Order: sequence, then C-alpha cells, then structure tokens
Amino acid sequence: MNRWVLLCCLSMAFATQGQTLDGVWKQWEYDSELQSASWSFAMRDVETGELVYQSDPDKCLPPASGIKAITTLAALELLGPKYQWTTRVMYDGELLGDSIIAGNLYLTGGGDPTLGSSRVGKNVSFDELFASWANTLYEQGIRSIKGMVVGDASYFTEMSTPGSWNWDDIGQYYGAGSYGLNIYENSIIVYYSSTAGSTRIDSVYPPIEGMDFRNLVTVNGSSDNAYIYGAPGQYMRYITGTIPANRKAFKVDGSMPDPPQFAAEALRQALQERGIVVEGAATTN
Repeated sequence: MNRWVLLCCLSMAFATQGQTLDGVWKQWEYDSELQSASWSFAMRDVETGELVYQSDPDKCLPPASGIKAITTLAALELLGPKYQWTTRVMYDGELLGDSIIAGNLYLTGGGDPTLGSSRVGKNVSFDELFASWANTLYEQGIRSIKGMVVGDASYFTEMSTPGSWNWDDIGQYYGAGSYGLNIYENSIIVYYSSTAGSTRIDSVYPPIEGMDFRNLVTVNGSSDNAYIYGAPGQYMRYITGTIPANRKAFKVDGSMPDPPQFAAEALRQALQERGIVVEGAATTN
C-alpha cells in the first residue's frame, strides 16, 4: 500500500477549537480518494504549547518534503534572514610583476546552494558566472597562472551524500549532494529526442568532460518517467524508464557527479577563453 504524508497548513477564519478541527479532519478521513492514505497529525498552540488537536500522532511516517520546513526554520534561526554566503577567488604563491600568479588559483566555496542557480532572482546566471570572474581577474592585470585551478570545497567537512540515502535517489536532481562548493544546484539536464519507437540523447547541460551515459530509456506514456542512476564521483550514468514519443529537447534532470571539480574546470576554461594562460590542470582539494 502506498503511504502518503499530508502536511496540512490550515488557514481558518473561524476559531481553532478541537471540535471544529475534528469535523474538518473527519471529512478528510472519509474522503474516498484518501482511503489508502496513512494519517498522523498534531497541532499545538505556538504561544502556550497546548495540544489543540491530534489524530494518531505517534504513527511513524516517512517525512518526505515536509522535513524541508524544519531545515529551513533551523537555517533562519542559526543564520538569520539577512545571511549571505560568500564565494571567494583566491591565490597562493607570489604575484610576479602584477600579471603572473606564481601559484594556484582557488575557487573557495562557502556552502552557497544558489551559486549559478536560475531559480534565484537577480542571481548571476550560470552562463555568465565564470566569465565574470575571469573578466575581473583580467581587468586586474592577470595574464598567467603558473599553478592549478582548485575547487575548494573544504567549507563542509562531512560527506556530501549520506550513506543512508537511497540508490534510487542519488542519481536524480533531487538527490544531489551538498558541498562546500556548489554550482548550478549540483544538477545536470539530459536532453532527449524520441520517435514512435526509440530515444536518443542529444546533449547534456552543462557539458561535463568525461561523463558517459548508457541510454536504456524506451518510449511510453505522456510524462517523464526516466531515472538516472550513478554515485557521487562516478562519471558513468545509466538512464532507465520511459519518456513520451515524438519529442524534441525533452528534459531529464539528474545529479552532477563532482560539482567542485566541475566548477574548477569551468573557471579554468573561462580564464583561458578570456586570454589568461593557465599552466596547471583543474582539480579539487
């Protein structure tokens, strides 16, 4: 039996009394479309802590996305509503003649989950982000970097992906890990085209060097039912399931294998395109 979790936010013009809530709750309990659902509910007065209403409150249920409310409130409490993440471009070694960095260049993350994300208003877009950093260095006179470009994700010391996470989830966009240096929500978009009987991968965005995809997706249905499988740090991805027939530029979203490494590679490429010579490779610490 499928189990459902319903997080109910009740906005009522009438008094929140137990008897009234009981009536509303009973309506849901006897709703024919919810007969297979599992229920657990408790409401307390935020000022007094008094239990206003409950229905099977000790039943164990998967928290699903309801847990996001807890992490969001914790972040607001610990960091405050005006907190800003900081991502730094730094170097070690010496600056020779104001134009040569005789050392490594570091892209040092501060845990910002929004870096390069298109979901945040007034955010620098992913396509412009690395070019803007490269342009700033160029305008400051930098023309050569003798060392490597390092994606520094040391701000977080824990594993990016907990070992308890499901294999079914970690290859999907919603199963992407959390790193000290995040980029583009640590996700990729695989673009498909399909005919009446076959599917084909046309492109991947952002393009990541070394990624390999095994396409096992077939045609069926009218919605996205494709799933990407792969572990953090693993550049091989298996894609299974189905997508609709006769589509172009059909999007299947997945997780990025190594966001800090990709960020370092993208910055190195942007520097070279701007005319800054980088002698070392892109790497992580």
